[in-house]
Amino acid sequence: MAHQRLTNLCFLGLAWLSACGMDPETDLPAGGGDFGSGATNATGGSGGTSTQPPPETEVEESYTAPVVTGHWIWSANPLSGKVALINARTMDVTTADADAVLKRRADQDLPIVAFALFGQRSSQAYAVLDDSDVRSPKDFEGKVVGYKLYPTPDYLAMLEHAGVDRSRIDEVSVGFDPRILAERKVDVYPVFTSNEPDLLRRVGVPTRLFDPADYGVPTLGLTYITRRELVEQQPDLLARFLNAAMIGTEAARQNPEAATDMVMHYAPEEDRAHQLAMLQAEIELGVGPGSPPWSGLSTRDQWQRLQDTLLQQGGLERPVDVDTAFTNAIAIRVATRVGDPRLAGH
Repeated sequence: MAHQRLTNLCFLGLAWLSACGMDPETDLPAGGGDFGSGATNATGGSGGTSTQPPPETEVEESYTAPVVTGHWIWSANPLSGKVALINARTMDVTTADADAVLKRRADQDLPIVAFALFGQRSSQAYAVLDDSDVRSPKDFEGKVVGYKLYPTPDYLAMLEHAGVDRSRIDEVSVGFDPRILAERKVDVYPVFTSNEPDLLRRVGVPTRLFDPADYGVPTLGLTYITRRELVEQQPDLLARFLNAAMIGTEAARQNPEAATDMVMHYAPEEDRAHQLAMLQAEIELGVGPGSPPWSGLSTRDQWQRLQDTLLQQGGLERPVDVDTAFTNAIAIRVATRVGDPRLAGH
């Protein structure tokens, strides 16, 4: 859900530029765009009046790994029975976590490629109640630790890096309802850092997070993916899209209140305060203190280290050539515009 909302903002930025008849590469200043002074300070939403966070019954992360049938890509949500169906011949760009890109290349050899990296680290972490006596992953021993679908490679790698005896952990399937942490039915609950922690905080349940990246685990987050043939045949199209998306994202960073107003215009049923919190958390994952400007660049080392971890922890059945999983051919154009200092390495 958090990924979808952030993606909406990027697509809205592109639509905004197109609607104004502007060329993202020539009509905008090098410093990027801005939403202007029309932001409001409305807080909207429920304001956390309930005593428990609502369960999530339909979230992107509930869906199973995509399956390819001919030119159709489909994915099912076993919790709701809904199916997402995509025509791969007409879809040009979508989002996927970096590990999912590697998995699709390894499992099904799909002709997809990540042409921009947004999330410099994964959005997954492990939450404990603020008053918990769990102070490090080593303290998971003797505790009840939840997993949503299966123990993920980043979790397993974090345990290994921290010297944890996994046999001493009671691991249980918990689904997608964070209330079980608030009710102390588990000691550790897997979360998406932009989502459940805010839901719990707003109903008076503060948490602390354990991020595998803080324990030496290589992680990456959200990417833009496309068909490899599109990179080869229409690079200008993708460059214009990515340039507009990154300008829109920078504008959202500069004025998150106005960005959230745009989200609420298209999704009025959502909780505004939660949408704002998710946006701010996702921006932190994408940039972080002292990181370069947004361009979508990534490095071969980042992808190789991620693949090595997935292989070591059973997250991939076989290795792939990471050079086939990502490309900087499109992002380098945006990097030139924004003056990304990482260009020196490319």
